[in-house]
Amino acid sequence: MEGKGNLILVLENVTVFFGGLAALSGVSFGAVRGEITALIGPNGSGKTTALNVISGLKKPNRGEVLLEGQRITGMSPHEICARGVGRTFQNLQLFQQMSVLENVKVGLHSRTRTGFLRAMARWPDMKREEKWVHEKAMAALKAVGLAEKAHWIAGSLPYGDRKRLEIARAMVFDPVILLLDEPAAGLNIAETEKLGEIFLSLRQNGTSMVLVEHDMNLVMGISDRVVVLHYGSKIAEGKPQEVRRDPKVIEAYLGGELPHA
Repeated sequence: MEGKGNLILVLENVTVFFGGLAALSGVSFGAVRGEITALIGPNGSGKTTALNVISGLKKPNRGEVLLEGQRITGMSPHEICARGVGRTFQNLQLFQQMSVLENVKVGLHSRTRTGFLRAMARWPDMKREEKWVHEKAMAALKAVGLAEKAHWIAGSLPYGDRKRLEIARAMVFDPVILLLDEPAAGLNIAETEKLGEIFLSLRQNGTSMVLVEHDMNLVMGISDRVVVLHYGSKIAEGKPQEVRRDPKVIEAYLGGELPHA
């Protein structure tokens, strides 16, 4: 693992049991600030469980999670989100009948200070906050290439655009780290390539990411480091070109050759 001073996120000996089965068994890894860290492995290897532990949806039986050097283990998902952890999910969680812009704005309204009576009176601070919400939401949509579709109904978007909208909703809070759970699932090659370009652009702008993904071409093409899980244990960690040659990784993927970057 990298020196902790360079790590924005650290998992230390994390173990999670479901009944008598260890979904994660003593897993330790870190995500470097400003980099894309991919978390890969066959189905059932514990990838999503790891994201659930980081985001507070699952409390580990043992181990610690540190964000910017501070312990977040056991905090609620709301508290962890407020600390700066953004998250997307495998299953889209959009408001289908609302506009694209409204989908992004809705979460920001929970962070404004204007109450109901002030909103009814259209006080100046309410107007300033609404302007801030609009600008933040549009900036998030621009970052994922959806600004021109801001007023479309979310449910009418092509599937690839809906995936990008989910990312914009997570990005609008300016997270210190973004957790991405299978963002390319169901996308065609062109849509996946566009998604990769978006992630590289976000990284260039300083966003740290943990990427859980089955598309190895995407993983090997954009990741700075790769962590490999198998049956709940970490079996490899390193740069993409190192990991793809690791005999344990090749064996875990049933002898299949991992793609070149």
